[in-house]
Amino acid sequence: SGRVIGIDLDVNNVQGKLPSELALLTDLKTLKMNSGALTGTIPSEMYQSLSNLELINLQGHKFTEISPEIAKLQSLTQFTMDYNSLDGTTLPSEIGLLSKLEVFTCNVCMLQGTIPSEVGACSNLKNLSLGSNFLTGTLPTEIGNLENMKGLSLVDNSFDASPVPSALYHLTKLTSLALGGNNFNGPALPLEMLSSLTNLVSIVLYDSSFTGTIPTELAILAPTLEALSLSSNMISGTIPSEMGLLTHLKQVLCRRCKLVGSLPSELGRLSELEVMQLVENTDLDLFNIPPELALLMRENGVDFLNY
Repeated sequence: SGRVIGIDLDVNNVQGKLPSELALLTDLKTLKMNSGALTGTIPSEMYQSLSNLELINLQGHKFTEISPEIAKLQSLTQFTMDYNSLDGTTLPSEIGLLSKLEVFTCNVCMLQGTIPSEVGACSNLKNLSLGSNFLTGTLPTEIGNLENMKGLSLVDNSFDASPVPSALYHLTKLTSLALGGNNFNGPALPLEMLSSLTNLVSIVLYDSSFTGTIPTELAILAPTLEALSLSSNMISGTIPSEMGLLTHLKQVLCRRCKLVGSLPSELGRLSELEVMQLVENTDLDLFNIPPELALLMRENGVDFLNY
């Protein structure tokens, strides 16, 4: 019929501003324009006319705003705007009106302000990624309403110094939890969290103020865990021998903590291990490597002294 339902101009170095004439393409479902030099904002006419738009990918440009008019895009399921210069822009609370939204990513955008509590109304949201911005305040408890959430990344922001809110424990489908590079404190791996979030594949909590120990129950409560990143925290105690039961574990990043004691020989059972960073734990014995672990490290090419 000649109707345009998709525009894909990825890595075409498009420049200037988005033309308002795009609003005439009322059947448009996907708009992908990665990596260019587009400036300004998405024209108001597009918000008003493109009610069928399902996917917007405008990462790697120079857009300056996410308009509250985004709420008019009622068919929107995916919004990606990473690597834009939204300097001083806040997340509009109107995001909460996007009932079909599944993916919202806005990493490295100089976003400021807080995460609006209205986000908790996006009942279909599966992936929320807002890393490397200037977000502040506390995490809204309403995030706990997002029962379909699988990936949550809020790394490298400036959230208030506080424990991770227990509302996150309601996200029982979560496979990836990334909160590192903030001011969060309290226990890094509380049993209440691990008992609820039993599908975790990746836990990323580096460079914060977390305390506590690596619990012996970790392998039982997080059997699918592949990546554990706890570096630059105040994690103390010994490395439990039960970690050897985490048969899918590929990355252990626990450098610059307060771990003590010797390495358990059971770590030699981690057949998929790729990276193990344990340096700068002053009282952790890294000179007497158990032979089982030493063999595994040779076979897998793992260097635990990596920087």
